[in-house]
Amino acid sequence: MAKVLKYTLDFGTSNTLLGAVTEFEKALRMAGFNEVSFTYEPEAAAKSLKIKTDKGLNVLVADLGAGTSDFSVIRMNNGKFDSSDILSVCGINVAGDSFDYSLMKNFILPELGSRVKFKRPGSQIEHGISKKLLSQLCSPAIFPLTNDKEISRYTEDALEFLEDEEDIRKVMNLENLFDSKLGFDLMKEVEISKIELSKFMEKELFYSRSGVKFGSKLSRLKFHESAQDPLDKIMDTIDEALLLAELKEMDIDQVLCTGGSVQNPQILKLINGKFGEEKVVLSKNQDDVVGGVE
Repeated sequence: MAKVLKYTLDFGTSNTLLGAVTEFEKALRMAGFNEVSFTYEPEAAAKSLKIKTDKGLNVLVADLGAGTSDFSVIRMNNGKFDSSDILSVCGINVAGDSFDYSLMKNFILPELGSRVKFKRPGSQIEHGISKKLLSQLCSPAIFPLTNDKEISRYTEDALEFLEDEEDIRKVMNLENLFDSKLGFDLMKEVEISKIELSKFMEKELFYSRSGVKFGSKLSRLKFHESAQDPLDKIMDTIDEALLLAELKEMDIDQVLCTGGSVQNPQILKLINGKFGEEKVVLSKNQDDVVGGVE
């Protein structure tokens, strides 16, 4: 009996993804799968959400995940469609994690010495944390894997030349965080705070573990302002999906939102404002997309 693989594909915008898919398919065929087919995530989500209607609808599917935001415009007839009904598919590597990144960079990492500056004796050049290391520390995906040696070089260098006690305390926080392997633990607290900011205007994040101790007052308004760039990129990608489908906002009959970031109030506010709240449907199941083997 021939093995058949049906797999959903997390759509990206880079050409490297298409090459990876080709290599993945080759590997699967070598493993004995004779029939291999891929379905983009928004298309799979559309099939799982099952719209029942007697008339044709133009549907925008917004798959708002943790690492990517994927969109597809589909012409549906009684909840069904085939490949010719898929008017556009596009995506961007910006999603829920991007808001964690913003929260870390602007509110948490300053308490870990990200804005500390120091000078070496006899030099007027200011030194601080590198842009590369700062980016790694802000990323939920990379944070636990950041090179400890790079952290050690920075903290040892800073602590040797810093004089201000408050700056020393902040850099010590960073040193103790990595010495105690607390990166993942801190990211969990940041994620909780992000969720609570969707309910409250302010949130006090107090963290105290293994020599790492700080408090940061989080403001929903300031957080939203700091996260404007990923929001703009997500909305620009929706515009791209409409452009590729040769449709305007008014031509969309329904917007189906699914994925792990479907409850993000910032994104939903913009989508509701763009298409009208009455057109937007939220999936109750955040795990609409799966791959399978037959």
